[in-house]
Amino acid sequence: MTQNDRAERINAAIPWLPGSLHGLRGVLTLAVMVPITLYTKSTCPFSRKAKQLLDEKGVRYEEIAIDLNPSKMDEMLAASGGRATVPQIFIAGRHLGGSDELQKLEDTGQLDALLERPGAQPSL
Repeated sequence: MTQNDRAERINAAIPWLPGSLHGLRGVLTLAVMVPITLYTKSTCPFSRKAKQLLDEKGVRYEEIAIDLNPSKMDEMLAASGGRATVPQIFIAGRHLGGSDELQKLEDTGQLDALLERPGAQPSL
């Protein structure tokens, strides 16, 4: 089943959603489509910026706060190729980088495509 097939099934499951909220249907589709993981620190402004962007898009993500769970630091370092700064962002298991890279994807219109099609290859 393709990502578009899944989106169609999700949208078909909520036919009662008024046309004036049609854009919300896309947000609901994105929210369940792609696994997103953010390694963050609770006091980091860049972590907050990345979370805010994803929150505005209505997508769900797993947040791993390494300052509250220091044992996850080694996991983050291994997954990110040794990057020790936060946030470190992964979409569909693929390492994207940090807040700046996420914002660049948004600014160039590539983030939505990546959220809809996890195999998409953005140009960072």
